Amino acid sequence: MLARKSLFPRVGQFLGAGSLAALLSLSITSCESSSSLPPNDMGGVGSISVTSVSPSVAGMAGGTAVAIYGSGFVQGATVAFGNKQASEVTVLSSSKLQAVVPASDGSVGSVPVTIRNPDGSFAVATGLFGYVRVVLDFDAERIAVGTHPVAVIAEDTNGDSGPEIITANDGSQDVSVLAWNVNYKNGVSFSTPVGPNALAVADFNGNKILDIAVACNNASSQDLAILSGNGGGGFMAPVTFAVGRNPTAVVTHDFDGDGKPDLILAPRTGDTVFVLRNISVTPGFAFTSMATYPLKTGSAPSALLLEDLTSDVYPELVTANYSDGSISTFIGNSGGVLTGPKHTVAGAQVLSLAAGDVTGDQKKDVAALNFGTKTVTILKGRADGSFDPGEIIATEKDPRVVAMADMDGDGKLDLVVANGGADSVGIYLGNGTGGFDAPQYVSTGATPYGMAIKDLNLDGKPDIVTANYNSSDVSILRNKTQR
Repeated sequence: MLARKSLFPRVGQFLGAGSLAALLSLSITSCESSSSLPPNDMGGVGSISVTSVSPSVAGMAGGTAVAIYGSGFVQGATVAFGNKQASEVTVLSSSKLQAVVPASDGSVGSVPVTIRNPDGSFAVATGLFGYVRVVLDFDAERIAVGTHPVAVIAEDTNGDSGPEIITANDGSQDVSVLAWNVNYKNGVSFSTPVGPNALAVADFNGNKILDIAVACNNASSQDLAILSGNGGGGFMAPVTFAVGRNPTAVVTHDFDGDGKPDLILAPRTGDTVFVLRNISVTPGFAFTSMATYPLKTGSAPSALLLEDLTSDVYPELVTANYSDGSISTFIGNSGGVLTGPKHTVAGAQVLSLAAGDVTGDQKKDVAALNFGTKTVTILKGRADGSFDPGEIIATEKDPRVVAMADMDGDGKLDLVVANGGADSVGIYLGNGTGGFDAPQYVSTGATPYGMAIKDLNLDGKPDIVTANYNSSDVSILRNKTQR
């Protein structure tokens, strides 16, 4: 079920002229009865206020029943959404009423909500409600994992065509694997040297069985661990390697074209990216330094993204630079050589990255999640590793992860944000030209730190999994949205 949220945070939304005129016309009526009422801080008069609307979004066709909370409501009050009157208004108390949302005037976005009492007192609330093209629908389930999970991925590690859910558990210093074929029940945990904080899956030793690469936290000599798959869905004791203290991210790709997946790690305490060449011989694991790429001093990389941004089949490497407030893009070339980087200002404390064409120009864009400003910055790709500034979108408290996926099945990429301080996921439907609807929220467990998007039940719709740090579980949000 969609969570009931009152906040409607979207940067750059304004009242249209038609809505403003409608509000002015509404305020003119009952002048005699309202002339003696004091003004209130909501652009109205009298002792009346609106604090929240739940749910905070509705489809353009209207018909959604919403609850409006505030103060000073009396029997006979009317409700307007934008310039259209609501039907079936029921005043339940002085602080709550219910109304059925009218159809939109044909546009999406935020509209003011006006409550007017028979005595002429009224309040105008902006930023609390809006219309969206599609109302999203999810079933939610929570399943326990290890203590304090900080990252999650969803990959088929046992060859049964369904993705396993894998979490990195910093508190219990292990990795939990929830199997698809038992509906993610009865997960099994596998120890890591110290607290893990990032995961990647590939067949690193060439035995046709997937393994898990684990970036480990605060371990000077055991900061990379490989959990070897045993073919039955389980994993062997970790094989460890020293790379650099406190790696925050790990990604994998066969850079040199030898058929063996290599590894890239970014230690938070250094301003360097390490590429490890895979020289494993079955059944063992072995890596050697392939290249080291320096970043600007004080970058403190927090996330890595591998994506072909130049459409030449060679993926670019993008780092999220937490302390520097930027991203750095290394251009991929044949032979696994990376050149650059190109630096782009993104926003305070960049913590997560996602890529895809959200503007419809056939060039991949990058979404940078800014923890410090609680925003997502859209960087419009030029197809050469550089970017133009795009929209800046507000999130809820303590955003942790951003992803892109077509959540409503309209062929356009949407943004998904895990909000660690709000126990929610915010979904912003994209319009295909770089704009996004107001967020729709889905509740999660306590403090989602990690997030993965995958079709878990193989119905063609992307589902969401969050790793919930403070409740030590995962939220599985199964997408039931109908267009």
